[in-house]
Amino acid sequence: MPSIKSLRVFVLTMEQGSLTLAAQSMHISQPAATRLLMQLEEEFGAQLFFRDRKTLTPSREAEMFYPEASRILSSYEELPAILAALKNDDTVPLKVVGQTRCSLGLVTPAITQLSQENPQIEIHLDVHKRRELRLRKIWDRFDVGVFATPLHVSFAEIRYSRKVACEVVVHKSHPLAKKELLSPGDLKTGDYITVKHAQQGRSVAGETVAGSDLDIPVKHEVSNAFAAVSLVRQRVGFTITDRFAVDPSHVEELAFIPLNPAPTVEYAVCVSEDTREHPMTERLIEKLVSIMETVPKA
Repeated sequence: MPSIKSLRVFVLTMEQGSLTLAAQSMHISQPAATRLLMQLEEEFGAQLFFRDRKTLTPSREAEMFYPEASRILSSYEELPAILAALKNDDTVPLKVVGQTRCSLGLVTPAITQLSQENPQIEIHLDVHKRRELRLRKIWDRFDVGVFATPLHVSFAEIRYSRKVACEVVVHKSHPLAKKELLSPGDLKTGDYITVKHAQQGRSVAGETVAGSDLDIPVKHEVSNAFAAVSLVRQRVGFTITDRFAVDPSHVEELAFIPLNPAPTVEYAVCVSEDTREHPMTERLIEKLVSIMETVPKA
């Protein structure tokens, strides 16, 4: 069986893209990290990395082995906390993972409701960017997850999903705020604030709104939906997003106008396949579903 140290150096090398950084994270020398990696390769009889001077490139075997190695390592690292909780008769915390996009408008309101009804419950929330949610180690450590689809996570079971419409979001003082329905043509002269092309918000709204038939000039480009809404609150222009990407405390300042045709985004609530179900898992899912159903289904 491989040692925990050899698994750790392998996982860290995969995640950080550097054996040097992996060694630094483990507080060991680079030669020691190299030996641990070579021991792992010898044990499995497979080359995990192709070495080109100072560069390590993961092999196909490494890509296939990484999810399981990460799961084993994360489970091992959880043992002290689990044993301490059992020894002290503590309640195991409900662990939640939320995507940055919907953390303020969906995940935290649901957690707040659950916490108010069950003051004794301990909840751990981790918020991750979309690309981070593809890592198996994240789902091994959580009970409930919420993210925008599509996200191909084979090790999480989807319990509920809902497709919601994106709307034009403006400050209530904006001339468009008086409209009951907008078309792309109504937006051509405004200051469109969009999310960078590589981000989920751009792919959701962009595919519909920025297509050849619905070409709306972009005035400002930002890194996430929160920044876009922040500019809208400062009366800089308008953005196109869904309600769950907006902080509920800002809703009173804003107007949400339906757009025809409407871009849509689908959110999913899931549980990790490898986590023993927490007693409060279903209650949190109920809260999430209840909030998601307040927004009209697209």
